Formats: sequence, structure tokens, C-alpha cells
Amino acid sequence: MLQLDEIDEETERLFSHLRGLANGDESEDVDLIDLFAVGIKYHEPSLYSFTDQHSLYNPVIKNMVLLLLRVIGTASSVYLILLEKVLYPLTFEEICIYIPKDVIFESLRNPATQAFTINVLSERLHCDDGARDFLLETNLFQFLSEDLLAKDKDDSNLVPLIEKLIYGSGKHPIILPAGMFKLLADKSEDQILMPGRFYNHIMMLGFVAPKDISSQPWGRRLFPFSFKNVLAFDELQPESQCIVLVASTYMSWLESVPFSWLKPFISEFLEYVVAHYPNTTKQDYTNLHVITYQDLLINLSHSQGESLEYANEFLSRPDVYIVDESEPTSHVLFSRVCLTHIPEKETFFQNSFNTLDIKSGSLFVTSCVIALVQDEEFFHILAASGKLTTENIRAWSQDTIFDFVSAMAKHDYSALYLLSELQVLVWRPFLNENPLCHKVMWELKKDTLRQLLLHRKIDLGFWKKEFSDCLYEMENGRRLDNIAPQVDVMNSDA
Repeated sequence: MLQLDEIDEETERLFSHLRGLANGDESEDVDLIDLFAVGIKYHEPSLYSFTDQHSLYNPVIKNMVLLLLRVIGTASSVYLILLEKVLYPLTFEEICIYIPKDVIFESLRNPATQAFTINVLSERLHCDDGARDFLLETNLFQFLSEDLLAKDKDDSNLVPLIEKLIYGSGKHPIILPAGMFKLLADKSEDQILMPGRFYNHIMMLGFVAPKDISSQPWGRRLFPFSFKNVLAFDELQPESQCIVLVASTYMSWLESVPFSWLKPFISEFLEYVVAHYPNTTKQDYTNLHVITYQDLLINLSHSQGESLEYANEFLSRPDVYIVDESEPTSHVLFSRVCLTHIPEKETFFQNSFNTLDIKSGSLFVTSCVIALVQDEEFFHILAASGKLTTENIRAWSQDTIFDFVSAMAKHDYSALYLLSELQVLVWRPFLNENPLCHKVMWELKKDTLRQLLLHRKIDLGFWKKEFSDCLYEMENGRRLDNIAPQVDVMNSDA
């Protein structure tokens, strides 16, 4: 086994520096630490090849770990990175040979070493029984969560660390069962709506969303917020965006809990935005209220059950818009909303797109047309309007035509129309032009051909051979017998 008196000069220089830094006799030497960290792979034979298979103890690792633990709380991040690299090949139980479990637990209480310790655990939860057992034995999550929720100020350091633990345990519900999160439900709205505590609580509530708490008797109490009270709290802290945080967090729970638990706040938030912002279709990322409103509409339109019923009712109101020809950026919202359940589609189309100039090829026009194609009812309304013609579409840019043809190829109803009514769009820009210089278009063309050949349940007729030959050439290169000679053959009698 490697002894301390056998270490190489580079390692001894590292130890000497770490001792001096820990004792306050030296300043940081980032270059030395970086160099050693990069060279860890060259030290692996001596560090991790244990001569005694029954003992994984190596005094070099032990001393390196102890010295690094003394300095990572105040030193630059490179020292922490080195410590993580030294421990990376070890399992949690092997790490405990060098850092006893009681020291690990105590380091979780120390803000200086907290991040390092949680990283060690979270990175091993998915594959290391030792790390999972430690989490269960110490009730670590409960301890950290109670500590966070009791703080009177935002803790931007501890919040992401708890998030790591929650997601790291995602595949092992026994580690963090749903009942573990009752501590969130035990907090009243008055206890939460306090400067500092609000942020910590709402972040935790968002992290818990993947857990199934719908059957828990206390589940509904996870959502205590009234819109009126959060609005009043928000007005006292105009930079905090508390309303947006609650709305976004509730949105992450849409498919996980009964909508009745979320509806009071969500409905009042939507009403508030409609009443206070005249243009709710504009893409303005500086207006978080409107952007969150749009995200909620999109998620509700893609939901099921009671939340979808509410979405359909809300979207049917005359003062609610999802597209506006006078607002060029509204195509973004329209393209993301699920159009399947839009009520009275014929009326909606006439009100929204009656004067649509498809030939203009503007971003608003092309995006809306491609979105309409994805819904069968809207597609037939668009086709019957006489606007979906070769003359109109061929005026678009080549990139946009490719996007349009690709969208049309994804459904039987639109593919039939494409191949019968818009043949020129398939022949000229699609089959006869190979955009070799544009990788994205090249891949889009191949995907579209595969859609038509493999996934459409329609009779392709003569198109089948054309598509098959084109796809073959794109995937395998052109057949030699299809390549015309490029030089004249000289007459041997000349």
C-alpha cells in the first residue's frame, strides 16, 4: 500500500500548499490546483489501486481529503472541484472511509461545506445504495427542508441543493415518499407570505410537483394562496413577481392534482390579466404577467378533464384572444395553443383570418397557416376558403415552403390535398432541389419523405416511386446509372 513517504514530488507540493493555506501561511495557488486536478487521471493507479482488497484505506487520499475539507469553505471553487474529482471514482461507502458519516452529516449543517456534501449525495442517489441508506437513516431531507422553511430570508444557495436531492431520488420514491412533504402543507398562507420565507416555500412547492400527493388527506392544503392576498403581498415587493411565481408553480401541478385545488387562483389570475392588459397576444418577454398568462392558456388547452373544460369555457369568451392580425407576434401564442377544442371554428376562422393575405409570406401568415394545418377541421375550413393555393404558397421563401410541406405530410387529410392540389410545391422546390448546403433542410426533407412513405395511410400512386428514389439517393447516394457522363469520349481514330 502506498505510504505518505512514497508520494511523488507533485503530490508533496500539493500537500505542502494545502497545509500552508489551511494554517493561513499561504495564499491560494489556482494554477497548482488546476494542474493537479487535470492530472488526477495519471495518479489513478497509485490512488485507487488498493493492494489489500479487504481495505480500501489509502493515507494519501485521507490526507488530501482532510486538507481540502479545511479550505473549501473559504477558498476558490477550484479547490472544491479538486476534492470532487478525488472522490468521484469512490462509492458512498468508500467515501465514508475517509469522511465518517457523522462528519458528513455535520458538514450539511455548515454552509461552507453544505453544497459539496449534497453534491456527493445527489450524484450517487440513482446508483448507490449507500447514499440512499444514508439519506433514509439521517432523515436528511426533512432536516434540510425544515431549516429552509424556517429561514426569514431567501436562501439561493440551499434551494438548488434541495432540488438536486429531490430530483436525484426521483426513481426511488421510498427515499422521499409523498408524506415527507406534509411539512409544506402545515404552513398557513400567513406564515408563507412573509419576505424571505415566500421564495423558499414556493420553490420547494415547485420541486415537489413530480410527486403524487393527490390522494394525501393534506394534499389540498399545499395550495393555500388566494389571489387577492398574493397580489397585496406582491404590491409591497414590486420586484419579487410573487403572482407570477405562484401562477407558474400552480401550472406545474396541472396534471398532478385535482384542478379544483388550483382553479381559484388560476382563474383570478387570468381574469386579472385580461382586465389590466389590453394586448394579451403580444410576445413581450419583459411583461411577465402576460407571458405567464399565455403559458397558462397553452398548458390548459393541452390538459384533460376539468381543467380542459375550464380552458374551453375561458377561450370561448369574446374578450379572450389567442391570435390577432393586428399584432404580428401573436402567431407565437396561436402556434402553441391546442386548436382541437376551439369552439365554433368556422366563426373563429372568419373573425381571425378573413382578411389573411397568404401570399405575403410574412412570419405571422406562415406560422398561422402551418398551425391551422395541424387541426383537421381548421384545415378543411382553410382549404374551402380558397386561400390555400399553389400561387399563394409558392411566393413564400424556400425554407418556409419546406416547413409547410413537412407539416402537410404529417396527416392523411393534408397529405392528400398536398399531392393533388399543390403538386408544383412538391415537384419544384421539394423533389428537384437538393438543399445540400443547408443541413436542417436536408434532414427535414428526409423526414418528410419518410412520413409520406411510411406513415401515411393513403394511396401515393405515381408519387411512391418518386419519393422512394429521392429518399434512396439522399440516404445512399445517387445510382451510377443515373449519372450522365461529364466528359466527351475521344475518337480513337482522331
